[in-house]
Amino acid sequence: VHLIAAMSRKGFIGSALRAVPPRSTNTPNLGPGPRVLPPASPTETGAERASRLQAGGRTGVLGARIPTAPLSVDTMPHPGTMDAEMVGLAANTAAREQLDSDTFWKLLSERAREIAHTLEPKDVALLLNGYARVRRHDRELLAALAPVISKRLLYFNSSYLAMTLSAYAKAGYREEKFIGDLLKEVQYRIQEFNTSVELTMLINSILKLKHFEQGLLKRLGEHTRNRLVLEPFHARELAVIADGFTTATYTDDSLFERIANRALVTLKEATPTEIARLLSAFAGSQNHHHELFHLGILYATDRVLFMPPHQVTASAFAFGTIWAKLRQTHEQPLIVLFDKIRISAVASMVLFQPKEVASLLHTYARWKIPFAAADLTAVARRINQSKDNWDVDMAVNGLLSFADLAKANVDKGDPVDCAESAVETLSGRIDITELTVEQIHRLLEAYRRLSKVLPPQAHHYITDGVQQARQVLVFKIGGMDDSLRNPMVENLVALGVDREDDLILAIAGEDD
Repeated sequence: VHLIAAMSRKGFIGSALRAVPPRSTNTPNLGPGPRVLPPASPTETGAERASRLQAGGRTGVLGARIPTAPLSVDTMPHPGTMDAEMVGLAANTAAREQLDSDTFWKLLSERAREIAHTLEPKDVALLLNGYARVRRHDRELLAALAPVISKRLLYFNSSYLAMTLSAYAKAGYREEKFIGDLLKEVQYRIQEFNTSVELTMLINSILKLKHFEQGLLKRLGEHTRNRLVLEPFHARELAVIADGFTTATYTDDSLFERIANRALVTLKEATPTEIARLLSAFAGSQNHHHELFHLGILYATDRVLFMPPHQVTASAFAFGTIWAKLRQTHEQPLIVLFDKIRISAVASMVLFQPKEVASLLHTYARWKIPFAAADLTAVARRINQSKDNWDVDMAVNGLLSFADLAKANVDKGDPVDCAESAVETLSGRIDITELTVEQIHRLLEAYRRLSKVLPPQAHHYITDGVQQARQVLVFKIGGMDDSLRNPMVENLVALGVDREDDLILAIAGEDD
């Protein structure tokens, strides 16, 4: 609505838009703006109004049609016609509606660079925040806006300053003087950052920039501790804050105690991924808040049964990252959580795409979390069902993870049904001639484990793969990283290649 109101003020509605040519002659026109409908008549009947709305949607300011369909390039003015205010509003609206158009964002960047000297702090902040929210990091735009920001830095309020710093941090922009100026301004005006959103963005930016200057951290920690008493903070925001201070090795028991107590209020509303990040931060600090850990794992366990596949795999990975930290003190609750994740995944396995299957297997294999043989059989069936959708990298990683989990079950006396068919499916998606040395190394690791899993009649998948790998490695020895040479030799020898073989000697550097 704000965007349409601004469009109306600037004359960019309906036929007026079509009359304004784009500024750039070598870029495509994004099409006309929203269609204009006449305002509702005082004498209009209900049937007439229904017919009019059905024909063209509902009307807004000045009779302009407010789109009822998702935002698209057809409903946006051409960026070449925008002024400074419109550039910021358009970026904000397009990001909110998740407008996925390379052409639009490219043209918006060109227009912003063209009129950079006219952008006000609000326009800059909205523009950069829009690009950050859709994960488009335009380094040319960031470089063009840097001098403009530096000249007007005093006129950025706390929200605009936090949004700007966050955008540059997410984009990985590391121009030392410019970033230093931004951080100095933050330190001078630290008392102005009062809301939970501002503080979260600020701390996350410092974390991404890896700027752990103790003077700034101390002032920020004290200010955050005070604001926790006065402002409402959600558990997801507290997870970012705690993670930031822990990563920066900032220790303040009173700060972490206050974060934990405030997190308990909204912990039940947090996603398992957010809970995992919060618990990871406390696991890495000296302050172990046992009630927070107990309730966090309990709430996450309750929620994983009702999540779609991508959230199930994200939750599994998030808790996998803290498995080693918490296993000594909270092993039993974590085992229950991972059992629930596995059960939830198997129950909805038909909905899992190859990327999600590979991610699930990777999490359990990487942290050696038990995965029952019967459930791994269900995963193997899904691999076979989705065989046409596996790309090479996913197939290599999936095969290694599957081999790890299958071997762990075989070692316990629980063979995995359908293992042979899953190996056949994944092997069929791998063209060894296209693999990098690192991928060949992972493939050989998988073959070593599969030699203990597959029945003897299925070992031809391993011998054929090893033979192809030997032929390819002959041409890749020169570019092989030194850290891979010894593991590669051990894998080949374990798979039956003679230690005096020319290939082994060449890899080990003993062929002279």
